[in-house]
Amino acid sequence: MAHASAAMFRARPGYASGALCFAGTKVRVETLFNYLCDGGTVDEFLDEFEGAVSREQAMCAIETAASEFVQGRESPRSR
Repeated sequence: MAHASAAMFRARPGYASGALCFAGTKVRVETLFNYLCDGGTVDEFLDEFEGAVSREQAMCAIETAASEFVQGRESPRSR
């Protein structure tokens, strides 16, 4: 997934305030998580940003975040 996620997201100084965005857009990845935290769905997010963000990008963001969270929570003994 690391190679896929590298192509899915971009962060550049001076572009969307340097925030991590979905590649080819100014849509911040955090916007997806804000939708989800506010009770929205992935489908609602995709409808809002239709044509800008693909389902593949949205799911990659979720899967990457989940993977990072789980890896970061592993205890040294379980590694």
